Amino acid sequence: MHGDFLDFLDHFLTLLAGLLSGRPPKIEKLREIPLDEMIKQSNTVVVGKVVRIEEMSNPKDAKKSIFDEMAMATIEIEQI
Repeated sequence: MHGDFLDFLDHFLTLLAGLLSGRPPKIEKLREIPLDEMIKQSNTVVVGKVVRIEEMSNPKDAKKSIFDEMAMATIEIEQI
């Protein structure tokens, strides 16, 4: 619960700083999830090796993407 409050406070202060500066704040934040938790929540788990990574251009409307950079990975599947 303590961590949730700190996350809320972080988002609130970021929003407040953006409002005071006159610029829209960028408050999107990815939350890291431990691997064992991701596995518990997944319907399918794929084990493999990345064989190629291709950079992709961001959409023209940056508001549609929360990511600064985008790429597509091709994997060689070893196990499902």
